[in-house]
Amino acid sequence: MSLRLPDLTISSGQTSSNTFNFTKLYRSIKSIYITSPASFGTGGTITVYTAASPTGTFVPLQSGGADVTLTASKGIEITVAAWGALKIVAASDPGTNLVFEVSGTEEMYG
Repeated sequence: MSLRLPDLTISSGQTSSNTFNFTKLYRSIKSIYITSPASFGTGGTITVYTAASPTGTFVPLQSGGADVTLTASKGIEITVAAWGALKIVAASDPGTNLVFEVSGTEEMYG
């Protein structure tokens, strides 16, 4: 079942988005889908970061030995692992608000 989740937003003047807290969900999410805006402004590369908890140390999410990055006007599906929080980080201030839409697929049992 597809669920609409809170957006991730990098505000103008910032390089990091708000944090998505998986530990506050009362559902089991097996994957998320992030849709990028049409332009990243002057933000450059946008990288996905994860942590064990919202107050933990965030590190770049990797797949196949490379950091997971986002592309303008594209979507990416990410399988949710054992991390409890996720955010996205721009290489530099985008100069505008960047809103990334997020949806998830719920784990179905039985």
